[in-house]
Amino acid sequence: MTKITVYHFEVWDPTKDQMVRSRRLGTPDAIKNTAHGREVGPGIDVDASDVGHEIPGFTVRDYRPPGSGDFPGGKR
Repeated sequence: MTKITVYHFEVWDPTKDQMVRSRRLGTPDAIKNTAHGREVGPGIDVDASDVGHEIPGFTVRDYRPPGSGDFPGGKR
């Protein structure tokens, strides 16, 4: 099982005229080059198979690593 480090991140929301926290987690490259955002907080090591299902370099929305919550498989 290969691990990859992902981060919470913020992006600019022009409708709110402020930075908002994304509901996804992303790799540093994806955050910078795709979302044009900035990392927030420490990284989280997740299984590489949990990244890139919908968008390369990002988890699905509201992703929760296994064992971090009360959702089966760690996902809602």
